[in-house]
Amino acid sequence: MSEHQRRKIILRLVFALVVLVLVFGGAELALRRSGLGINTGDITYTDRFLYNPVGKGDYKWDEYITLGVHVYPLSPREYNLDQPVRPKPPGVTRVVCLGDSSTIGAEVRRDQPYPQVLQRILPQCWPDRKIEVLNFGRHGYTSYQGRLLMEQTWDLVRPDVLVFYFGANDMTIAPFREDKDWVKIPRWSLRLHQFLYTRSVLYRMLRNINLNYVSRRISLAVGKRREPDVRMRVTVPDFFANRDALRDRIVAAGGFQIPIVSAGVTHFKVVPMTCYLDYAAGPDEVDEVALFSGEYRAGRLPFADFVHPNAYGHQLLARAIVEQLARRWGPPRCNLGAVFAADAARP
Repeated sequence: MSEHQRRKIILRLVFALVVLVLVFGGAELALRRSGLGINTGDITYTDRFLYNPVGKGDYKWDEYITLGVHVYPLSPREYNLDQPVRPKPPGVTRVVCLGDSSTIGAEVRRDQPYPQVLQRILPQCWPDRKIEVLNFGRHGYTSYQGRLLMEQTWDLVRPDVLVFYFGANDMTIAPFREDKDWVKIPRWSLRLHQFLYTRSVLYRMLRNINLNYVSRRISLAVGKRREPDVRMRVTVPDFFANRDALRDRIVAAGGFQIPIVSAGVTHFKVVPMTCYLDYAAGPDEVDEVALFSGEYRAGRLPFADFVHPNAYGHQLLARAIVEQLARRWGPPRCNLGAVFAADAARP
């Protein structure tokens, strides 16, 4: 190849690069001036060209789409903790409550979630034990994120009892990939995605295109029928695999797990979360469906909305967990009714 030909190719490449920069830069500027945003987090469509609605105003930031399966460090800033988690002191019985927004305490005061209730109640009922209750719930977490959190911090935390309370987020739609597939993404690629998604309106808009839907429409146009590929953040088998992996680990360490069969309200009825639809709660579990159904029918509402327990619901969960602990630790040395009534009456 001659010098003249090489220069010609380089000039063409430079020209093409300049055109791309101008086109994408112009599109970015136009979108910024238009004020268009993506309303992520509220609804995800699987049968439309765009995953989430586009409209005027600031876009609603969705950490799952932006960060993938992110696990936050154990700090009071990220969890409902009074202080950073320290290595477990000798002689301490550590109860870890692992969950999502229902555990951290969405819709209630900071002192009202069931882990905080347990921290006040348990020392009164088993005064011979040094009991520490830690609230490891966080907004948006799935069982997979909970499993990752415990695997990453197990040697520090060393729980004796693990309360497992997930379900609402596991069965939500995953636009890009399932939770377990996020961790397979190279770190540089994920960091680039995070950088672009938080800074470029154009990139957010492009990522909002439902390529699965587009591919399905093309298949139909050429005479081929394809079923929609609807992904959940965590599949039902993976949900139970996450729960059982943590159960096996804590049992091997000499402790035990207390799963909560999560529930919600729909059509004025308490129903199990999707992952528990075909599941019968065992004697070592807290069945939120059964626990809340009677209260709901009697007009004593245990929910703050359709999913999250209110202060009364957290009291019910705490009492059910105490009853599970009594099966392993022996009868509590307190009047449970009086202790819970006093706690519920706190200002």
